[in-house]
This record gives sequence, C-alpha cells and structure tokens, in this order.
Amino acid sequence: MPDLPKFLQPAMNLDGEWDSEVLPYLYGVFERDFKLCSTCFNGIIVLYDLTMKDSDKEEGFWHLITKDQFIDVRKKVKERLPDYKRAKRLHWIKPIIENNSHSEILVWNYEEAKGKIHTYLWLKNHDFVVIIKKRREKIGEFYILVTAYYVEYDHTRRKLEDKYRNRLR
Repeated sequence: MPDLPKFLQPAMNLDGEWDSEVLPYLYGVFERDFKLCSTCFNGIIVLYDLTMKDSDKEEGFWHLITKDQFIDVRKKVKERLPDYKRAKRLHWIKPIIENNSHSEILVWNYEEAKGKIHTYLWLKNHDFVVIIKKRREKIGEFYILVTAYYVEYDHTRRKLEDKYRNRLR
C-alpha cells in the first residue's frame, strides 16, 4: 500500500476497553472534528445526523464507527456493532472532505435509488470512502455526512468502481 497523503495520520490504535476507553476517545475525535468547529466541502458546511436513539450520542457519530451486523441470521435481525477498521480511521474523515481536490481522492456524484444524489470521496489506494449528500432547506445549502467506512471486500470495491463509472457528469 502506498504512503498516506501528508494530510492524514496513521490509523488510530484502539486497544482498550470499548465502553470506558475507546468510545470516549472516539467521541472526542468526533467532537473536535464536527461539533466544536466546522467542516466544509468546497466551501459548504458539512453537518451530521443529530438524532439520538437510545444513546447520549448522535446517530451521525454511530454511523462512522459501527456497522450493521446480523445478530440472528435466520430472523434477519441486525444490530449496529463496533467496526474497528472504520473507527480507527475516524480522524481521516474531516481531512478527506477538506482536501478533496488531492489527486489520491476520487470525488464524484452518484444518483442513488429514489433520486437521492450522494457525493463520494474515495481514498482508493487506502480503501476508505466518505459519503455526503447535499441538502437545501430554509437555513440554506449544506451537506449531511451520511457515512464513512473502510472498504474491506472486493465486492464493495467493485460496487464503488461501478458507481464511479456511472457517476453523474
């Protein structure tokens, strides 16, 4: 794998007890990058899902450090559980968004189901993607941080490559 771009730090070490050490540390990174100061994509602010469900932490945070995993395959029951490969790169999201013109980042718009347009920022050589979507409301124009994740599987990589080939032009 090639060296990281200069604007990124290595993946974080998340050794420790999840609830008492890792989770508070990750939330501190999230607060620093998204709550205490603005993150902008091409001059437009990037917000996150403020909804809180059964937690004192925002859904926007949970979607950056967990993923849906089956807890009962027969009943197709899923739960969001920690995803360490995703969480270790939480601190990459803001610099990727803000350095999106860097040559290593593929950036494109793609029309998803139901006509929603998502913007993909894929650090392809390091298997990490950030997804945002533009919104326009009474307060003005802004982006919502949909998710970000480590691209772990070949089929996911192929799916991203297909979306890039079929991007909006």
